[in-house]
Amino acid sequence: LKSGPKLSEGLGAPYSNSYIRPSPPTSRVKDFFGTNHLGGHWVIKALANKYKLKRPRTPAIIMDFDSVRMVPFDGCAFFTNKQCASGGLFVRDEFEKETFTSIDNVLATNNSLAAMGIQAIWLVVPDKSTVYLGYGKEDTHPYVNIWDELERHPALVAPNLGRLFMRQSRLTKDFYFPNNTHLSTSGYLYLGDITAKLLKRLNDTNPTKR
Repeated sequence: LKSGPKLSEGLGAPYSNSYIRPSPPTSRVKDFFGTNHLGGHWVIKALANKYKLKRPRTPAIIMDFDSVRMVPFDGCAFFTNKQCASGGLFVRDEFEKETFTSIDNVLATNNSLAAMGIQAIWLVVPDKSTVYLGYGKEDTHPYVNIWDELERHPALVAPNLGRLFMRQSRLTKDFYFPNNTHLSTSGYLYLGDITAKLLKRLNDTNPTKR
């Protein structure tokens, strides 16, 4: 195999050629109805979704926008975004997750690690719909509370993040980001604090085990 150019050779040819190519013509016709990612189908879809969101509706109506679901609830109690009165924004996949049936696999993995002197910590981060709507709300499949299930087994070190996150989300606005499914900076800091305290406690209890 031939080796590539050394870093010490700098950005010589052919890399430098990319910086001297002429700019594309400014008289290009914009394709508002093309298939590129800024094409017309996105513009039309955005306008349609905006109209759909602005239409009067009863509080109980759930609206789907492709992979996103808008669920009516008191969003302004939890978020600070301008659309908080419209409800909560969630990913539809959160309502289609399979029923948790893997406790035996978790226990087997935990036992295998323990046999090698490794203390596993099971941090199951709840999704946004669980934290703000409750356990199994609007789920397609039968719901099993994974945190309660893990808590039933003393061999597992598994903080009940479902319960902890629900409580903290009522104390901290924007605990999750209002416009996507991820924890906010405040949420990640809270999770880090839980993890750090748990590691310290385990280390104080058994400093020889990792």
